[in-house]
Amino acid sequence: MMQKGCRQADSVKEKGGLTKTKKTPKEPIYRLKQTFLCFRKVLSDTNNFITLQVSLHTDIASRYISFITLQGLQRSCRWAVY
Repeated sequence: MMQKGCRQADSVKEKGGLTKTKKTPKEPIYRLKQTFLCFRKVLSDTNNFITLQVSLHTDIASRYISFITLQGLQRSCRWAVY
């Protein structure tokens, strides 16, 4: 079970960066480099996926995202903005 705490996002192998859902063409794209992820709580824990609620700390106010990681040593992950 994950505990609350912060970790540097650079330690997570992540492809393509975190992108915010584009509602307008001027919507910015948020990258994970040099940001910090703070774990809040475990939302679900099923067969192959663990979904965590974390806050993303950047120059923008904290945004809650869903962190989905594959079970095992592989640290690949997908990101979805709430």
